Amino acid sequence: MINDTLSSNRQKPINLGAPGSDIGRRELISIARRFQHLHQQRFQRIQQFLLPRQRLFLELLPLIFHGNYPALPGFISSSTPFGITYYIPAKHTLSYAKKLSNSFTYKKRALKSYSIDAIFLMGSAGSVAYSTSSDLDIWLCHRSGLKSGEIGELQQKATALEQWGATLGLEVHFFLIDTEGFRRGEGSPISTESCGSIQHHLLLEEFYRTGLYIAGKFPVWWLVPSHQERFYKDYVAHLIGKRFIQNI
Repeated sequence: MINDTLSSNRQKPINLGAPGSDIGRRELISIARRFQHLHQQRFQRIQQFLLPRQRLFLELLPLIFHGNYPALPGFISSSTPFGITYYIPAKHTLSYAKKLSNSFTYKKRALKSYSIDAIFLMGSAGSVAYSTSSDLDIWLCHRSGLKSGEIGELQQKATALEQWGATLGLEVHFFLIDTEGFRRGEGSPISTESCGSIQHHLLLEEFYRTGLYIAGKFPVWWLVPSHQERFYKDYVAHLIGKRFIQNI
């Protein structure tokens, strides 16, 4: 993640132009940095409530889903969907993984496609209401098009990590989210505990209010200024068309 030395509440507002007018890459980068800095601060606050062994869980979470490592918790098989878009593990993360398992070896490789779009912490973990007794609700946002068997293995991996979390004194719940399906507003049962279809607007409200970014893509709506919200789709299409951002 990109560090920002300035507090977000001390920075001047950024007023991006409308589609057809100039939009500076520097401004977009600045917004991305603010987003990452804000969520990094929120993530560090949660870590303060956790024991050292529990912090390890959150620290290794993206790395575990970025690959299939038999030496790390949650391994199901080499065919389990893996890879988080834009994720690059930090040196200290790799060091933690090595301490957890001496046989762990990280090999950097480029993938044709990444199965995981993003990981977010949801609910009280992403708000000021978080405490030592709070559970961890984790949205595992995967790309559309995964086969049922692949989703099944991804769910098995998530369940195995829930069990690992329990041994560390954490109550963890994973929710598998089809990124495109969620974007289209399709309700879906996202866990064995859910009661049928999920109200999309309630999920969306929770996401806006409590979602805490862990890894992967970040929401494009952060790049849409408030005065352009009425033209949201056109604005995003302009950003993609002019290659300010990739098609997400």
